[in-house]
Parts: sequence; structure tokens; C-alpha cells
Amino acid sequence: MIHELTIEVAQHPVSLELEGDVPLDSIREVYHQFLCDKRAEFRLRIYPDHDLTVQDNSSVGLTLSDEKLTVVDDYLMGSVDLGKKQGEARINPIWFVPSLATFVRNLFTIVLVLMDSGLVLHALGVLRHGGVCVFFGPSGSGKSTVAELSPECIVLSDDIVFIKPVGRSYAVFPTPPWGDMQRGDRENRGYPLTWMFKLVKDREIRVKPLGLAHGISEVFTVPHIPPDALPFGDLLRRYQGLLAQVPCSEMHFTRDGWFWNAIEAQCSGLGTKEGEHAWKRGKSTKSQRLSTARGSKQ
Repeated sequence: MIHELTIEVAQHPVSLELEGDVPLDSIREVYHQFLCDKRAEFRLRIYPDHDLTVQDNSSVGLTLSDEKLTVVDDYLMGSVDLGKKQGEARINPIWFVPSLATFVRNLFTIVLVLMDSGLVLHALGVLRHGGVCVFFGPSGSGKSTVAELSPECIVLSDDIVFIKPVGRSYAVFPTPPWGDMQRGDRENRGYPLTWMFKLVKDREIRVKPLGLAHGISEVFTVPHIPPDALPFGDLLRRYQGLLAQVPCSEMHFTRDGWFWNAIEAQCSGLGTKEGEHAWKRGKSTKSQRLSTARGSKQ
């Protein structure tokens, strides 16, 4: 028996043709916010293979050659012909859902980078007042802490952030729960990117704007793009284009939620036009809701 699901990430619908005895309910649960009935752009055939194990660690990883994407992990062997837009994967059922996530995550990453001129960062994307703030930094810099300290915000992704150029601005797209802290009622669409922040744990709260060159050098330390997917010069130009449009700052923060006050002080008056307008609209709507709520209590 073959079960077919179509998932859409960053406006790219991909069909999963799942053959045999697979954990269909678990897969639906992971991708429930990304299921769609659109015509698939890519078709992937997925087979369970109880005997599959990869013991040669040198073969584990991702390769891209002649429009063929190959993904190998401990319990996964998969490939996609990017020209024909079809592929297949064999997955050991003992680690089926995480291995499937590895396979499709790498496909969406390559598609975003090669087809959309997009960027993928190991970062935290937080939706607040209609605009997205992206927080980045090395492991341990505080991305999970910022997510925990922002209970009223929607967390689009706490692991991989998909950034896509839209006209002269940029949008951030939700990703499936490939991390641990996605949160909130989010639509499967792009949201305007308002600001980028490099996180620095500190004893005081301080937001320090970074110049273009400094911002690029900081963002370059946290890409989540396969090394062979894009030449260095092309990647540099993409970061230049991004940070020429989207402000980038260094945010020194403490373990409380007060850093949002410093962020709002800057985002309310600066940032991309689309992101700034979305931010202000969201704040205005929130103020109206608060006024209504206060009035109803009187």
C-alpha cells in the first residue's frame, strides 16, 4: 500500500509517496501545519528497509553533483534528481521519522538556495507584531533562552530559518518542527523580516547596530548551507544584499524578557519598510485589543 502526503515549505510542495508499513500518524503530526493539496513540484518515493544501516561514517552526509542530491545518515540512504524533480529514499523503521526529516530538510534547503536565491541560517526566528526578528550566534549564545523568554511570541523556528527574497525585501518562512521549540499559531506563508540580531549574553541589556561589513562577517559564521551548494562569492553577494536591506545589530541581553523593550525601541523607528509597517500594525492592533479588554473590565 502507498500513502501519499504533500507537504509545502517556503512555497514548494513536495509529494511523499510512503510505501508499506510506515508510522503515518507520526508523520502527519510532525507535518500537520504543512500538509497541502497542491500539485507537487517534487515527488519522493519513501521505502522502509529493516536491514539498512550505514556503518561507514565517511559516507554520511550530503553531496551535490550534476543536479543529483544524495543524503546519507545512520539509517537513511536517499537521492533526488533535481532536474527531473524526483527521488527516493530507503529508511530503517527504527529511526523513521527523524531520518525522513533529515531527507526532506536537506531537499528544501537545496531548493531554497538554488531555485529561490534564498539563505538558510542556523538561527531562531521569532514573529512579533507581524514582523520577524532573527537571532543568531554560535551554539550556547542564547537562542533557546530568547525563545523561552518570549512566551507571547510565535516561534517560527528555533533551529533552521528559511529566508527568501521577495521583491526588494525579505521574508522568513516557517519550517516543520525540526527543532524543539516551535510555538504559536502560525500560517504557512512568508512573514516580513524586520531585524537580525547577533546574541551576546551579558549582565546588561544593550543593542549595538552593526555596519554592513561587520554584520556580514558575523552572519557568515552561522550558515546552514551545504558547503558545495553555492560558490563563496555568490554566498557573499547574497549576504550583502540581505544586510543592505535588513538592519543587523548585536544584542547584549540578560535572562529576562526586558530585552524586547530595547528591540522595540529600535524596530519601531527603523528597519525594512515592509517589516516596519507590519511591526507598527501589529503593535496598533495589540494596543486596540488591550484598550478593549480594559474597557470591558470597567
